[in-house]
Amino acid sequence: MSDYQVKGSSLRSKIEYVRETFGEAEALALGQEFAADLGLAPLESKWYPFEVFVRLLSVIADRYFGGDRSRLTEVGEFSARKSLSTTYAAFAQGGDFPSFLRRIATLHGRFYNRGSMEVRPHSEGGACTIILSGAPSYPPEDLYVAQGFYLGAARFLGLGTVKCRMSQRPGTVTFELSW
Repeated sequence: MSDYQVKGSSLRSKIEYVRETFGEAEALALGQEFAADLGLAPLESKWYPFEVFVRLLSVIADRYFGGDRSRLTEVGEFSARKSLSTTYAAFAQGGDFPSFLRRIATLHGRFYNRGSMEVRPHSEGGACTIILSGAPSYPPEDLYVAQGFYLGAARFLGLGTVKCRMSQRPGTVTFELSW
C-alpha cells in the first residue's frame, strides 16, 4: 500500500480544521508531530503517503473526539464548507446536488492517486448512490471524512435534511444519500 497517496491539500485541510476548531496552539502541535512526514506544512499539490493521512485522522479522532472515529464526519463537513466557499467554489455554482457530485467525481483522481468515484442519481430524484472502488484500502477514518464531506456539501448547496448510509464490501464502499 506504500504507493497509495493523497494530495497535500487533503492533509492541509485537516490541520486547518484543528486550527479553526481547537486553536492555533493545537494546530502547531499537530504540525510538529507530523513534521517528519510533512515538513513545515503539507504542500497543496504534493503527493503524500496515504498511511500518513490515516494516521493524521486517527490522531485527530483520538485527541479531540475521545477515539470516536465516527466524529470525523465533522472534519469532512468542515472540508466541504471550506473548499466549496474557496478553492472549489466553481463546482458548487449552479445545478443540483447530484450534478455537483458528478462534477467532483471527475476530481477524485486529483486527491487520491488510486481508486475511482462513481455517482448514480436515482431516477425518482431526492437520492443518489456514490460508489468508491479500486483503492487498496478503505479505512473507517477516511470513510467518515468522506461521508461528512458529502453531507456538508449537500447542506452547503441548500439541502436541509440529508441522510447518508454507508456500506462496505471488499474493494467497494457505497454511500446512499437521500434528501
